[in-house]
Amino acid sequence: MSKSGLTRRAVTCSIAIAATPSRVFRALVEPQDMKRWWGANEAIITARKGGTWSLGWHAYGQDNFYATTGFIQKIAHPRELQLTGLMYFRPDMKPLGPMRLSFHLEKKRQGTLLTVRQSGYGKGKHWDLYYGALHDGWEESLWNLKKHIERKEKRQTSYKTTSARKK
Repeated sequence: MSKSGLTRRAVTCSIAIAATPSRVFRALVEPQDMKRWWGANEAIITARKGGTWSLGWHAYGQDNFYATTGFIQKIAHPRELQLTGLMYFRPDMKPLGPMRLSFHLEKKRQGTLLTVRQSGYGKGKHWDLYYGALHDGWEESLWNLKKHIERKEKRQTSYKTTSARKK
């Protein structure tokens, strides 16, 4: 797509997570974590510059498969992850992309502030639908990430505390 076919639209969402930046970062690059919090059926991630970052989902009760894939442009554990060449595939329309996706992690007193920014949207009906769905989609996904990490952190802390008392 030529630069003239792009819009200035971007979706930016932030969430505070009660965990270290390192733990939150791992949840963005470890396939098993990605599958759990994002509900993906498949995840292929090569956590290095130039590596692949791909996720796939089966449509609800259908045989259709949806995928998002891109390449890691910058990986700065535990502060930043930038993806480029991000494409979205679904069987009922032409692929959408390329887009950019970035994750910025900032250490806060009570954990981590994670900010996600997705940009590089094109013009047209399918782009408008995709863009419209992304704001709510990112908010829901980030809440799922928060619940996944905080629940896991709480279980580990609780277990360690219980074990320490028995000694």
